[in-house]
Amino acid sequence: IIYKRRDVIVRVCHGGVNSEQTQDILKTEEYKEELERLRESTKGKIIIASVYKSSPLSRIKNKFIASRELLDTYEAYRGKTQLIQYCTPGSKWASDDELSKDLAELSKQINDLYPESIIYQEGPVTSDKRLALFQVANILLVTALRDGFCLLPFEFMLTKEGKNPQGSIILSEFAGCVTAMSSIYRINPYNVSGIMDALFTCLAQKPGIYQDPKFIHDLKYIMDHNSEYWLRSLIEDMKRGHNKNEKAIYLGAYNKKMLKENMMFTYLTPGDIEKAYQTSMNRVILLDSEGTIIPILPKAVIETTSVVSKELLNIL
Repeated sequence: IIYKRRDVIVRVCHGGVNSEQTQDILKTEEYKEELERLRESTKGKIIIASVYKSSPLSRIKNKFIASRELLDTYEAYRGKTQLIQYCTPGSKWASDDELSKDLAELSKQINDLYPESIIYQEGPVTSDKRLALFQVANILLVTALRDGFCLLPFEFMLTKEGKNPQGSIILSEFAGCVTAMSSIYRINPYNVSGIMDALFTCLAQKPGIYQDPKFIHDLKYIMDHNSEYWLRSLIEDMKRGHNKNEKAIYLGAYNKKMLKENMMFTYLTPGDIEKAYQTSMNRVILLDSEGTIIPILPKAVIETTSVVSKELLNIL
């Protein structure tokens, strides 16, 4: 985009995660201890993981309601599924405190009906704790209304890397990476029934029997398009957008039209036009009114054709 005599590059591109850094975290003792604890506490259950900040834009409440409706509708999943929600500190608005109380109360009500169906924890979440949850989880559920990068699905997939990578991702259609992945289940965070249907679809799949090729494709894409790739592509785009052999000048009404020219550009003279006109067999003359036949004046005055333009027209 050419803006005020400058070439402005606009890139629409999701960020990436460093797969090597993620793998380093998976080798730490803190991660291994947390993973062992989660495996012991979630043994025999299908885990739905969610990690997000405490904010109305996170639509965490809709996750809880959808989980309850799932258990209300499908008896077979009662006592077998567990939604683990890690809620990190938000923006510290007054409404966040009210939201925390509502979520704690709602999770208690659901657990009274279906014991241990929701694990709700508030507080900071370290990388090893988050990745350990993703490792044991069967489903990642993201319902954010506004998240530019949203790298949680990338991290989730990297924890599944191995001989038989499997997992399901239910992702908000407003997340930044939603168009980069083909194996996800896209949902509208406002639509509780849609969230429940997506959960049922993921739960109905039988792990270990069917391996989604789209999941494998997305995993390879994420490993190739890491943060280093993102930086390299940005630098390449900047190189392509910056060409020292070109310049931009303003032409037209009130300098609002832009024409990009080569440094060797030279303006036409009346003599050049007259010579080309006389030696041409076919002629097409296109004349713009403002700025060509009539000069542009800043005030509403009577505009007249310049003397040079009149002389050139008379010659032609």
